[in-house]
Amino acid sequence: MSETAQQQFTRVTPPAPASLEGVVPGIKAAYYEGNWDKLPDFRALKPVGEEILPSPGTGRMAGKDHYGIVFEGYIDIPADDIYRFILASDDGSRLYVNNRLVVDNDGLHGAREVGGAVPLLKGLNAIRIEFFEKSGDESVSLSAESKNRPPELKWWCILD
Repeated sequence: MSETAQQQFTRVTPPAPASLEGVVPGIKAAYYEGNWDKLPDFRALKPVGEEILPSPGTGRMAGKDHYGIVFEGYIDIPADDIYRFILASDDGSRLYVNNRLVVDNDGLHGAREVGGAVPLLKGLNAIRIEFFEKSGDESVSLSAESKNRPPELKWWCILD
């Protein structure tokens, strides 16, 4: 005799990619100061600075403690497919793709990778990464894979 297993599947239709003009290479990084044990509501806070980075990373905050960064921009997806994103961070982080939470890697912890999958259509797809650093070592990075071939992540943003 064996046990019965059930699985529920939900059909997901990916949103249409963005059609934007005036994008520039890179991803926008907004810097925040604070002492947190989990990700704060960054939308309620005022950034202390901003810059465009070639890809997500600690930027000008490298080596510091008690800060957060919100990365916003677009990734250029090469083909329609299901993409698995791997978000690595020390301390907490979250990844949103097209305003949908894909990876939750929040809390105080050493360097840790957490993955999540999402169907995407070819073109520019909105991305937001939230990250905070309490103390000690710090890191944040994002990689992606798909069944066809690993995409080279190309970052784009709009200048305000």
